[in-house]
Amino acid sequence: MGSELKGGEVQYVWVLSEKGRDLTLVNPWPDQDVSLKRDGKPAETLSGERFTIETTPGERLMLRPAT
Repeated sequence: MGSELKGGEVQYVWVLSEKGRDLTLVNPWPDQDVSLKRDGKPAETLSGERFTIETTPGERLMLRPAT
């Protein structure tokens, strides 16, 4: 799991699912939709203050503010 801060703001969050369990994450971009990519491919847009995402073993997830 990793992320980057720039100017005090989170730029992205990436997660490697080792076991394929559900991931629950507090939205690091309050009041903004979030773009989710699975293994580099656009998957869905998430909204709300907290997300629960189903994962599969070995899957790489990238979350960024939706544009």
